[in-house]
Amino acid sequence: MSKPFLKWAGGKYTQLADLFRFIPEGNRLIEPFVGGGSVFLNSDKHADFLLADVNPDLINLYQMLALVPDAVENHARWMFEHMGHPDGYELIRKEFNAQTLDTTERASAFLYLNRHCFNGLMRYNLAHQFNVGWGKYKAPYFPFNELKAFADMAHNCVFMTSGFRRTIDLAGADDVVYCDPPYEPMPGTAGFTAYAAGGFTWD
Repeated sequence: MSKPFLKWAGGKYTQLADLFRFIPEGNRLIEPFVGGGSVFLNSDKHADFLLADVNPDLINLYQMLALVPDAVENHARWMFEHMGHPDGYELIRKEFNAQTLDTTERASAFLYLNRHCFNGLMRYNLAHQFNVGWGKYKAPYFPFNELKAFADMAHNCVFMTSGFRRTIDLAGADDVVYCDPPYEPMPGTAGFTAYAAGGFTWD
């Protein structure tokens, strides 16, 4: 099975065997909450994919990997090799939050932050500032093989920054919708829904 190259809260990689028992075949798989992408990366039941999320940085990374995978990989690898320390992390996070990077650089920075931040949490405040601290990892894994597998599948994908209602409305005949939203926390637990600025509400 293909592992996702991102760490992602709520990822379903370890549950794929059970999930695919219930996901039917169809021409196109639609995911309104694509997240780390474990499901579509491992689907052999669908020819095409419509993959959406409300996090524009996640979708930008996916789009750049579809368009210029080598540029994203090379820039991210440089960050992993030369900025793998607390000061480097703070510099990359500052540049990311300043919105001064171009789309390819921002995609690479998003990957770097995901692999170097605490627990891989991609959390934003209301001002769309990424606010997760340094993860204190000695040598974060650079997911070269996983990036290549993703890029190889991306030519069958359409990526869009979109809310789930708009995405589901695009479903047509012979489409399959796999809808895996953030879960309401169990009583007494913290939970996590801040995948984008504003988080996810139950309204």
